[in-house]
Amino acid sequence: MSKRKLILINPWIYDFAAHDLWAKPMGLLYLASYFIRIGYDVQLIDCLDVNNPYMKGSSLRKPKRKEYGTGKFWKQRIDVPAPLRHINRPFSRYGISPDVLKKELIYAGKPSAFLVTSTMTYWYLGVKDTIKAIKEIYPDVPVLVGGIYARLCPEHAQKNIGADVVVTESEPEKVLEDLIKLGITPKKRLKFSPSVMYPAFELYKKLDYVCIMTSKGCPYRCKYCASPFLNPKFCKRDAYDVFEEIYYWRKRFGVMDFAFYDDALLISADSHLLPALEMVVRKKLDIRFHTPNAIHVSGIYKEVAEIMYRSGFKTIRLGLETADIRLHRSLDKKITDLDQVERAVSYLFKAGFRSDQIGA
Repeated sequence: MSKRKLILINPWIYDFAAHDLWAKPMGLLYLASYFIRIGYDVQLIDCLDVNNPYMKGSSLRKPKRKEYGTGKFWKQRIDVPAPLRHINRPFSRYGISPDVLKKELIYAGKPSAFLVTSTMTYWYLGVKDTIKAIKEIYPDVPVLVGGIYARLCPEHAQKNIGADVVVTESEPEKVLEDLIKLGITPKKRLKFSPSVMYPAFELYKKLDYVCIMTSKGCPYRCKYCASPFLNPKFCKRDAYDVFEEIYYWRKRFGVMDFAFYDDALLISADSHLLPALEMVVRKKLDIRFHTPNAIHVSGIYKEVAEIMYRSGFKTIRLGLETADIRLHRSLDKKITDLDQVERAVSYLFKAGFRSDQIGA
């Protein structure tokens, strides 16, 4: 066993419904990239990977895939948790089968540590059972759990999911400190930089799409959103760095579909997003962009809509949580009147977008 071997795991989802709408563990993939750069042997097991080769011949129904890389996950019906039994709907484990996860774990070999991510807080049961599967095979290997659930609900995670360490910081250097405390040291120390350490999508055997971020955090402080807690500072990347990353995935791996994971893609877009899109147009890259995280309506004006259309945007999701302006004034202050929404949609239509490409 290598003293610097890490296995990073994206766990199962347990829910009534789940769909692959450009869903990838970005934080985990950034960690993978960073750890590779500082000398760790890194492997990835993504329980949600629809292209897992071990699932060929599975008795489970093959997930239907749609255009642009989206579609369904593998799923297996399981018992509904007691608190949810009043809901008369099928409850499922989404992702590879338990047998395939076991096979992946055995084939990967014993690591120095497992790093498991988490997303939605109400998906913690999938995280818990993933860790249980790990511990059945490697009971003495430390399991660190991080991600959104672990950061928002650290006490709940410590009590309920069986991890050895609950990581409450997202910065790779902070996660590194947790590994060092366990005696798992790197070959060298580097400062993390998203401009040169792209998320490690190359760890996937097949890439249907790539997710990308031009910024981190959000200047708004919406009362229903955890973004200000998870990323208190709004930071933008250099436009050329953003373009370079897009160009890298397109030219080296043939990726056509890119999903923006920004919380505030169009905020101050003149200084980072729009110049990057202009470079995409000038290079005549044959690619498609999607906005599953939604974009702020107030950031859409004539020039923005036009460059979005020319650069290849295919899926536009608008951040319109409610049509009640009074609620907007009390909850987020993102929209002052519905005329803003109408103007934004009008700009998108005039630029060339179809109604089936726009949603909220």
